[in-house]
Amino acid sequence: MKSGVLLGVDGGGTKTELVALDADGRELHREVREGCNPNSLGRDEAAARLTKWLDQLRRAAGGGPVERTLLCLAGDRAFWQGFASGLHGYGRVAAVDDAWPVLELASPGGASGLVMHAGTGSFVAARAGDGAVHYAGGLGWILGDAGAGTEIGRRGWAAAILQTQGWAERDALGEEAARLCGGWDEQAMKRRIHGEERPAAVLAGFAPAVLDLADQGLVSAVAAVAAAVRPLGGLAVAVAGRLSLKGAVPVGVSGPILQRLSAWSVVEEQLLTALPEAVVAPVPGTPIEGVKALLGRAPAELFGAAAE
Repeated sequence: MKSGVLLGVDGGGTKTELVALDADGRELHREVREGCNPNSLGRDEAAARLTKWLDQLRRAAGGGPVERTLLCLAGDRAFWQGFASGLHGYGRVAAVDDAWPVLELASPGGASGLVMHAGTGSFVAARAGDGAVHYAGGLGWILGDAGAGTEIGRRGWAAAILQTQGWAERDALGEEAARLCGGWDEQAMKRRIHGEERPAAVLAGFAPAVLDLADQGLVSAVAAVAAAVRPLGGLAVAVAGRLSLKGAVPVGVSGPILQRLSAWSVVEEQLLTALPEAVVAPVPGTPIEGVKALLGRAPAELFGAAAE
């Protein structure tokens, strides 16, 4: 009979999901909290949040001994690895990029494959024949997270402002931005972003409306979505080429954005043009399910050979 509790975390800019399993992989407790990305919160606040939540998770799981803890987190990799090294009472602790669980869902068991993900942020991750995980993107919204909610919202908002200037025909996209700003006014739309304390949240919050309108075929919204996601598809193709991923390689498309019709059609065409034999498919489940799979598999590259 196995003993010991397994703890897992998937954390990003918008939300953090935590799960506790028994040693046989049965779920004991799960909860969702706010985001914990140090790039937006600051290191002290991010660390304080996760320290508190891990303690609460351990107690919710019964307070027994923890065998291993896996932290899959967005933001500063070196910071989170330092944070993990300072944890005591959590068994073997590993801290990796938030790409790991998504890649595990796309190509289970450590197999070669590639995944592209877009939510609040975006990234491409791949595993080649050497078993190493390679990560690309994840630049943050200021530098541009291709395909992410902030980028789709930014392009949609910019298109709306051009409509107020008379350079594009007024349509439902511009009307939605005007509604949020209290009127059809160029300066009001600009102030809504430039004068906002958290402009990324406003832009990401606008993305669902842009996607809805794009899925309905509105030309301006379709163009905004395509312009936002195409660079992410290009990055995925470039990563596949550098790693010599060929043949019927699994390519997972992950996240609530890329699986929308207007976004999916763009990236699927890009991927299959460059990798005609690839098996392009939506990633099943959510990232926390990938965390659970990694905890159960306990790959040596994360937890050391003793964890196998």
